[in-house]
Amino acid sequence: MILNKKKLSLAQKIVKRQKKDTFFKWLGWGAIYFVLLLFFVFLMGICMKSVPIFFKQEVKLAVALPKNTHLPLSSGKAQAIVENSFRTNKKTIIFKEVVSLNAWKAFSKEMKKNTGRSVGQQYNVWVPVKYKATQDYKKRKKTQATLWLAQMKKEGSLRTVFNWSFFSNADSLSPETAGIKAALVGTLFVLLIAFLAAFPVGILVAIYLECFLKKETKISYFISANINNLAAVPSIIFGLLGIAVFLNFFLLPRSSSLVGGLTLGLMMLPVIIVSSRMSLRQVPENLQEAAMGLGASKTQAVFHQVVPVAMPGIITGVLLSFARIIGETAPLLMVGMVVFLVQAPTTLDSPATVFPVQIYQWFQRPEEGFIEASSGAIVILLLILFLINSLAFFVRKRFEKFNT
Repeated sequence: MILNKKKLSLAQKIVKRQKKDTFFKWLGWGAIYFVLLLFFVFLMGICMKSVPIFFKQEVKLAVALPKNTHLPLSSGKAQAIVENSFRTNKKTIIFKEVVSLNAWKAFSKEMKKNTGRSVGQQYNVWVPVKYKATQDYKKRKKTQATLWLAQMKKEGSLRTVFNWSFFSNADSLSPETAGIKAALVGTLFVLLIAFLAAFPVGILVAIYLECFLKKETKISYFISANINNLAAVPSIIFGLLGIAVFLNFFLLPRSSSLVGGLTLGLMMLPVIIVSSRMSLRQVPENLQEAAMGLGASKTQAVFHQVVPVAMPGIITGVLLSFARIIGETAPLLMVGMVVFLVQAPTTLDSPATVFPVQIYQWFQRPEEGFIEASSGAIVILLLILFLINSLAFFVRKRFEKFNT
């Protein structure tokens, strides 16, 4: 009887243990699904908020070139002509409430496409509608502007089109004509400079520390500890370092892509060194010993055998460090990359901005519509991050197949 009792208690313990394992398994899956749900809600919230900025309304205006007009038109002349097209029909109030402040840009582009047109002739030009008027029209609010838009809709003079200007325009005071072109070009410039500054130095330092420097010495321990500490330093410290080194000492132009890229390159350097050392450390030591046993020098063994095997991990670390610095704002704010740009930067020393700073600026503005514009910029930034991570995965798999 005693043996049966012990066997029964043991069986109960096994069943209880299995129940705990099952509970822990479902708890883990529940945590994963909960995180995925939060991410989905977050992503859908941003996407739904950004939908209005990707579509805009345009109204067709009948614009006539007055006498004594010389092409191409200046900005002031084009704006005056567009305003006169409303003033002649006694609709100046509606013009201020409906038509975007940058409607003259659409008129100027139309005139550039048709330089052979004569003065006094009437042209039909599609100009953007103000964001507030568009939202009031969609919400069916009865105002003078929305009633006029409804009348234009019946006449076929109002249309909804994809907002390509969001990708082709730089910053603007009007949300319906603001774009991400300056931020996109500035981000590419900054990433290029950061890569050129950090990649060769980081790879060579990692190779020297891991393959040539004697291990378990005070010097190697001191260098490794400081590199690991630098990888954990807050990003704003690198901004202060950029001010001290690149602006005050080297006197580089403030707010430029060059300063921003070098500052982020300093921030990127410890991450590349740490990830590259980890990749080199995973290469079997007998590979280098076998190459040296066949008569190769240590340098040949490292660069011809060890580095190619570790290259998938090295490149993955570099691309993931890109994904980190592309979202940094604090160091770029410190070096003055908070500028209002109506044109995209063309050189590395010209004033520039990047996606995080542009999003930060749009969130600070009180005008209605910039929240949707910043949400649209966040969506584009998330897509870029997704592409960078996908590229890292693809490169890693590609190099692994090449090495095998």
